[in-house]
Amino acid sequence: MWHLATTDHHITSLTSLAEAVGTSQSGLYRLARRYVGVSPYDMLRRRRLQEIAEHIRDNPQTSLADVAGRFGLTDQAHMNREFKAAFGITPGEYRTSLRGP
Repeated sequence: MWHLATTDHHITSLTSLAEAVGTSQSGLYRLARRYVGVSPYDMLRRRRLQEIAEHIRDNPQTSLADVAGRFGLTDQAHMNREFKAAFGITPGEYRTSLRGP
C-alpha cells in the first residue's frame, strides 16, 4: 500500500488507492493503521508535496499560484502551509535555495 500511494501517479485519491489495494476506504484506513502507521491521506499528501517540490525544482519560472492549482490545492496559501509543515520552509524559500548563493 505504501509503495502504491507514494509511487503510482495515477492514484490521486483515497478512492483510487482503495480500489488499487482491493478494499474499501475504511478497510484502507485499518490496513494503514496496522501495517504502515500513517493514514492513507498522509501518504497521498506526502507524495503530492514531493511532486510539488520536484515541479518547483524543474520549473523554477512557474508561478507558485499556478503550481498550487496544478496539484489540486485550493490556493497558494494552502500550499505554503502544507509545504512548510512537511519541509520546514515555504515553496518560495525552497525555490530561492535552489538558486544557490
